Amino acid sequence: MMNRNASEKIVKLMEEVAERLHSAAGLIEQNSDEDEHETYLATIEYVLGYLRQDVMKPVIDNYPDLAPDDWE
Repeated sequence: MMNRNASEKIVKLMEEVAERLHSAAGLIEQNSDEDEHETYLATIEYVLGYLRQDVMKPVIDNYPDLAPDDWE
């Protein structure tokens, strides 16, 4: 099991990554056509899903109090 200090850092970094990906999606939406935006958005959602499932979930399973407010 990862220690708590490392787990806290991982959760924070993953939240920052998610924030940046959401920002990228917004830029793409503003600067591309609908089909292109949908393609990029699908990829971003795919990446975010894996980050949540394969990185964040194991950490939060061990340290539930580190879960972000929007964690389901």
